[in-house]
Amino acid sequence: MADEFSSAAASDIAAQLQDDPARYINDPNIEIAWVHKTVERANIHMNLLLKCDTQKLTLHSRQQEIYEKFREAFPDMQVEKVGESQLKGATKQKWFEFCEQFKDVEDYNMGTLFRMDAEGVYNEANTIIVPKIIHMAIEITRNKEGVNKKSKEKYTKEYARSQREDSNRC
Repeated sequence: MADEFSSAAASDIAAQLQDDPARYINDPNIEIAWVHKTVERANIHMNLLLKCDTQKLTLHSRQQEIYEKFREAFPDMQVEKVGESQLKGATKQKWFEFCEQFKDVEDYNMGTLFRMDAEGVYNEANTIIVPKIIHMAIEITRNKEGVNKKSKEKYTKEYARSQREDSNRC
């Protein structure tokens, strides 16, 4: 079923992208396809955090380069808790320049769910949308610098609690 949905949505998106831009409308299928993909990625990431030694986890083949360029651009950024103010405003141009270094990374600027607090799970209160490369840079940094390992007990408990609460909903 998911493959059929993905194929149909992809075909619809491809057809619309080749259409005259003046006739373009917001097709709910595009938004549904994006939501499906981003939630799937968030679930995969959360499962990796729960089951792997995060300091040994490789999120991308260019992980070391992403980490080094992130720390070069943002040497003092604390990654335990990252708020919108750290991603916008005065640092917006700096983030743009960082992201553009990775234009060749697939979907580098695709909107991706991001956990603001490393001690939390993906949920409405702890999640914002950022470009994929920003998500990867901060999560790679959290892994390499031991933040996710240090926070594992807290996000594991929160994840278990959220799963129990979800199972109680109709």
